[in-house]
This record gives sequence, C-alpha cells and structure tokens, in this order.
Amino acid sequence: MSVIDQVYQETRRLAVAGSNLAADDFRLKKLIPLLRKAAEKAPVFGKLADSAESLLSSPATQSADKLLELSSMVTAILYTQGQTGIEGKLASLPKTELEFKPTRTGARALKPLLDALTTTGPGRLEIIRDAAERGLFNDLRLVSPAIAAIDDPYAEIGDLVTDKILPIYGPTIYPLLRSGFDPKGKGGAARRLRRMHKIDPEGTHALVEESLESGSKEVKLAALACLKGNKRTLDLLLGQASSRTKDIRLAALRSLAEMDAPEVITVLTQALNSADAGEIAPLVSRNRSKKLKGYLLAEIERLLDEALNTSAAKKRETALNRLGEILPALKRDQEKGTIAFLTRCYDEKDNIAKLKGKATDGNDILGTVGSLITACGNKPLQKRLVDDVDSLGIELFIASFQTSLQICKPAEIFTKFSPYYQGDKKQRKTKEAEKNEILRSLLEHVASPHAYHYYHYLPGTAIQYDQENQPEAKLDDRWLDLAVEHQDLEMVHILARPKHKPTQAFLADAFQKSLKQKSWYHEAHLILETMLTTSDPNATASVVTAIEKLNQKDTGSIWWFSHLLQNAPPETVAAIEAMLPQLNEKLVDALVPYLTETKART
Repeated sequence: MSVIDQVYQETRRLAVAGSNLAADDFRLKKLIPLLRKAAEKAPVFGKLADSAESLLSSPATQSADKLLELSSMVTAILYTQGQTGIEGKLASLPKTELEFKPTRTGARALKPLLDALTTTGPGRLEIIRDAAERGLFNDLRLVSPAIAAIDDPYAEIGDLVTDKILPIYGPTIYPLLRSGFDPKGKGGAARRLRRMHKIDPEGTHALVEESLESGSKEVKLAALACLKGNKRTLDLLLGQASSRTKDIRLAALRSLAEMDAPEVITVLTQALNSADAGEIAPLVSRNRSKKLKGYLLAEIERLLDEALNTSAAKKRETALNRLGEILPALKRDQEKGTIAFLTRCYDEKDNIAKLKGKATDGNDILGTVGSLITACGNKPLQKRLVDDVDSLGIELFIASFQTSLQICKPAEIFTKFSPYYQGDKKQRKTKEAEKNEILRSLLEHVASPHAYHYYHYLPGTAIQYDQENQPEAKLDDRWLDLAVEHQDLEMVHILARPKHKPTQAFLADAFQKSLKQKSWYHEAHLILETMLTTSDPNATASVVTAIEKLNQKDTGSIWWFSHLLQNAPPETVAAIEAMLPQLNEKLVDALVPYLTETKART
C-alpha cells in the first residue's frame, strides 16, 4: 500500500503544479519498477504502471487527460482498500458563524502568509502587516491560523494579530479564543484574555477576576488592564496598587489613573511621590479631580522655583529629575493655573535652558513644556510659540512646528519653516543641520499620519512625535517642489502626487542612476513605489527594467519588488506577464501571487 499512497500523493502534487510538468517526472518514474514488481501478485498494479508511463511520455496537450486517468485509477484502488465510518454515537460539531465578504485570493497568494503565521524565523512580521493592510485576512481559511498566531513567540506578531487582525472577525470568534485560554499561560494567554474582554466585558468579568486571583504574571497584568475604570472592582484594584511586584503595582495604578474617588486620589498622590512617578504622571493627565490637579500644580511650581533658585547642584538636579517625571501630568489641562505656569516657563525659557543635570536638564524640561503648550489649546500662548520659531532651541522648535499645524494655514507653515529645510545631504553637525533633520521627520509624520513609523523618537532627541494631539493636516504643495529641488528622494517619495512634471523628471533620472549602484535595489524600490502610486508614465518601463536586472542575479530583494505590484496598473501587470517565460523560477514564484491578486482586484 505504501507505493499506492506515493503514487496518489504524486498525482495530487501534479494536479496542483500543473499536468504539463508531468513529463519525465523523476518521482513518478522511480515508482514504476515498484508497481511492476507488485503486478506479479496483483495485475491491477501493472495497469497502474502502464497509466503512469503513458502520463510520463504524453505531450503537454494530452497530459491533463492522462493525469486524470491515473488519478482516477489510483483513487479507485485506495477506495477498495479503505473503510469509512466510526464507532460510537454521532454528535453535531460546535458551530461558529462568521460573516465575510467573498474572497478571491488564490491559494498560491495565501501560501507565504500561512507560512508567516504558522512558522518561526525572521521576516514574518512585514508579510503579516502587509497582508493586513491589503485586506487578505477577510478569508475563512485564515481564521484558525490567525487565532493560533496569538501565541507566536515573537511578541510583536502576537500583538499585531490581537489588536489589528482579530477584530475583523467580530464577536463570533469568542468560543475559539476561550477554548485555547490557559490562565497559567504566558503572552498568548494574556492576549486572549484582552481580546475576549473587548468582545464581551460582562461575560468575561468572572474570568478576569479568576485570572487575577490565580493566573500567571502575564495574565494578571492583562486582567488588571481589563479592569480599567471599573468601579465595581475598586477595592481589588486598590489592593493590587500596593503590590511589591512593580509590574503588578503599575498595572493597577494605570487602571485607577482616571478615577476620582477620594481613596483613589490618595493612592495616586502617594504614587506621584514615589519611584513610580515617571510612569504614572502621563496617565493621571486625564484625571479630572481638582484636588489632584491642585496638588500637582503646587508641587510643579515648587520644583521649578527650587531648580531655578538653588545654588546647590545636587539639590537642583533632584528638583529637575522630579520635575521631569511629573510635568507630563499637566498634559491636556486648560485650567487657568496650568496656562499661567506654562506662560511662566515660556517667559523664562532662556534661564530654564541653562539648567544642567545628569539625567534631566533644562532642555528636557522645555521639550515637555513645548508639548504641553501644543496640547493646551490656548491660542495666544500657541501663537507666541509659532511666531518665535527663529529664536527657539531644538526642543521648542519641534513644539512650534506641531503647534503651527493647529493654528496656521498650510501656506503660513511653509513660509515659516521652509527656510530650515536643506534636503537629505550630509552636513556638519550644526543646529541648522539638526533642525533640518527634525523637520524632515516632522513632515514625514504629517504626510503619512497612518503609516507605520519604525522610529518613535524624533532624530537626535528624546522627544516622541505627538500624533495623538495632531489634527489631520494638509501640507502646502510647495514642499514637494522644494524636495525635488534638493533631490531628496525620501521626501519626494512621501510627498509625491500624480501629474507633477518635476517629480516625474526627477524620478526618471534617479532610477537610471540607481541602476549603476552596487546596492541598486534600495533606491530603485523607493523610486518604483513612488512611480506606481502616482501613476507615473515611466512606471511600467522602469518596473520591466528592474525585473530584467533581478533576473540576471538573485539580489535577495525579490520579495520587495514583487510587493510593489499591489499598486501596479493593468498595463504593468500585462507587461510583466509577457516576461514570465523568460524569467527564472524563483522570480516567477515571487511575482505570480501578486500578479494574480492585482488582476483579481482590477
């Protein structure tokens, strides 16, 4: 039976790969002598060998019929040797209803994604993120692999699946999540609990309390996050807020941070006076308690006075460190006392900038003050910050630009900030060069607010881009003209728009130059992506040239170029399809799934 099974497996493989590949198939050819020997005892094996030989020698035009004949014969033999049924009483399987739009994604296109979800190794995160952006997870075949990926050893994949992909499937996956939940588990169990609580808070509440009582550390942390703002479990959260385990204590404080019960305010005040202050302060910024705000403002004023007026270096450093920790607690606060404090800090910015410290210095304080002004909503103070851009240091320069997005028109922003833009050419480390680098990063965040940014901090600083407080902003068209003038490919890629002649000319020239470089594909990938997304008339010819170059030598970047095809128009797809017979097998395997998917969409 072993040889019969091997023949069966080979016919299945050929049915998937294509019957035209059956000619002289070495796997099938090796099985024929074994079939001939078996025919000595059972003549039917001889007929099977004859059918296999007929398939191996058949022309491509007849291969499909011959493969069907062999497949039917081997299936019939296996059928006579097998049996169906099972002992015992039959019962209905659990049913889970899912609602999906019909999918047209081919199995070949899903194969790399299934591998990324079910295996280990590098490079999988980008494949999964790309698939999510393209809507490939609206597919019944991916529900179970996606749920299983919650337990992926690479935490970032597990988080991406839990937060971005599983919500697609709605509440109907709850039983599947519950069946795999182990309160003693690690990161995967914690993600399952969070997702279940999102789907059904009430139905999961008992499980959350049980997990908090007897779960692993990871599951306890997830359970505490599920109880955020839950007044019914106030006593439970207050008890955990005094835990000796720092992670548990902080998780409980996070869940208490926005509650204003008197006992909560007492616990939060104590936390702001402890070693946890730096992690708790940003969280209590949403707390509306006047008592807590009054305490914070008085303490912050005291610390600033101490930092500015003391002559003792150690005392000044202690004040600066603590001021840096709790200052973020004033974020979003528009009370008069807070606005008065921010105005004072801005008036005294030159003196604050001179304050020195090892862990925190005056410039760090000004960076936080700048972000508070951006978020405070006080137009007169914000206008001062924008108007004074030419005299500001790096930290307040960042805040000035972010504030301008709220109160200025695109043309005004360009007039004020374009003089600081110098392109991407390497420069000596000067303040001007630093502002140019930061401005380029700021423009990228504004132009691509929903894109994934690999770097959370602005270049050369400890300041994160404050996406939360930024409106959807439109940039002046002249930024693109300026990027082309400076031949800044990265900024052109970010700012490019269709039918912009200077951009088209720049990209065409940049593409030809990139082909002469040793690592040509890094720049070429960026150029081609820009061409395709802006319907550049040179896009198809440039893509063909790049594929021809890839075909000459495996550069290890085939995936990146095939990935570009999701933006390819029909004429580009047709041009690539015409090239397929001349391309190597590895390149064809990389291109075909994207070609198939792109054609299905168009």
